[in-house]
Amino acid sequence: MYLQSVKTKVGTKHYAYLRLVETFRSQGRIGKRVVANLGNLATINKASLAHLSERLAQFAGRSIPTKDTIQTLQARHYGEALAASHLWEQLNLPAYLSQFAPSGKRIFNFPLAVLVMVLNRLIAPKSKLSVTHWQRKLYLPGLDEANLNYQHFLRALDALIPLKQPLEEHLFGRLTDLFSIKLNLVFYDLTSSYFEGVHCPIATWGYSRDHRPDARQIVLGLLVTDAGFPIAHEVYEGNTADKTTLSTAITTLTQRFQIKRLIFVGDRGLVSEDNLTALSSAGYSYIMALRKRHCREAQELFTGLHARTYQRLANDLWVKERIQNGLRYVLCFNPQKAPHDAIYRESLLTRVTPQLEALLHQPKRGRRRTSAGALARASRILTQHKAQKFFTIGLTSQGTFFFKRNTHVLQHEETLDGIYLLKTDVTDLSAKSVVEAYKTLCRVESGFREIKDFIRLRPIFHRAERRVKAHVFICVLAYLLECMIEERLRQAKLPYSARQALEHLDTLRLVDTKLGKEIIRCITKPSPEHRTILNALGVHAIPRIL
Repeated sequence: MYLQSVKTKVGTKHYAYLRLVETFRSQGRIGKRVVANLGNLATINKASLAHLSERLAQFAGRSIPTKDTIQTLQARHYGEALAASHLWEQLNLPAYLSQFAPSGKRIFNFPLAVLVMVLNRLIAPKSKLSVTHWQRKLYLPGLDEANLNYQHFLRALDALIPLKQPLEEHLFGRLTDLFSIKLNLVFYDLTSSYFEGVHCPIATWGYSRDHRPDARQIVLGLLVTDAGFPIAHEVYEGNTADKTTLSTAITTLTQRFQIKRLIFVGDRGLVSEDNLTALSSAGYSYIMALRKRHCREAQELFTGLHARTYQRLANDLWVKERIQNGLRYVLCFNPQKAPHDAIYRESLLTRVTPQLEALLHQPKRGRRRTSAGALARASRILTQHKAQKFFTIGLTSQGTFFFKRNTHVLQHEETLDGIYLLKTDVTDLSAKSVVEAYKTLCRVESGFREIKDFIRLRPIFHRAERRVKAHVFICVLAYLLECMIEERLRQAKLPYSARQALEHLDTLRLVDTKLGKEIIRCITKPSPEHRTILNALGVHAIPRIL
């Protein structure tokens, strides 16, 4: 049965009547008949109709929702999960990880557990115990039915590390297909992250890039393409020297990825004769930055140089090439960076000088300071600020403390403002291309800061070495998704970074609404920004109701 509105005309007047009609079949033909005439639509009692509809709904076992019976239960993350899980599918990770799901009596959804941890790093980084509660704020198909708990996430971490090498190779193949990667340049850099826990054997004290010498740390080495995609990583003990890690990176490229010819781009800490020899033996060329201080090669090349001898390539780039001992050196001067170097040096002097001047005078209160004590205190101040070379400190013949600025050192530092030096054995690249390759490395280093800031390696509380490494792997996978988002947005020429895009998508939520006894899952209305970003990422259909 159904309601039907019938219009009639009597003279010049039009009327509309509401009827309850049913269909029937007779002798193979379908017909319809009027069950009841409900009256003229213009004069019918609307309250009576509403009451009738409520009574019919009751007999059908349903209730008509009203403002008193509608109840909003929760709003869950949907936009970011929709975008990230789409890219996850493009990497073919659900099917790949399913092959290696842990066996046993307690079977769980291994690929989904990994995806939830990666999304947590991408959206709201928390500890694995907190992820158990956070997942309730997330919508993914099948997540409610999976009933993942804390033990499942730990078991997923344990199962992930044995897959590290084959999974990295699988991802490299998929990235090559999706983004047409041509591995002509490979960038390598390291970062460190301090460690909140105290029991992991690879967390040790070392040179802290986080400026946390009071905390143990781990070191992370990452190989990335010129587009910024991570292709392999290694986790080292916190006291590992940068230059000792390069051999592992070379082995990764030659044996695992079977890359025969490329240019390896690295930063100052990787330069050593052994490393350069190892690169040459592998058949790789290199572009390396040299330290402009404490480097004999650099000091010899800087002697007698002036800005006017440089060749201008762009507004912010002046270069000068030299060939020495069969190697090519590219000296670069950035006039926009020079003032920043000068400001940093002056701020350092401004911080240190008043502290040294205070040591010249005896305190008005408390214990009087000896000259030897003042000298020891001055040494600690200069060491703390790394300003030893800018000052000379000592005791006069009368035994009193003195200090003075090293004018010749300051003058030499001024000549180095805005300058950096590159060393390469590449002969078929222009100076501009060599410098651009190094600039790409600087963007990669910025990506490291993104890992610790945006993706955030911390907190790291795990005790077992394998779980610390698996935690880092989860962070790198999240960083990979971020890079894919960034590249898709760049290809679509959208003015968003990955972070900005995810912040926009955060407002696209799934709302669980209870209507009587039913729960309806509705998607908040997508904005034009939502549709633009998701279209760029390959998501073209946004459902209204699930």
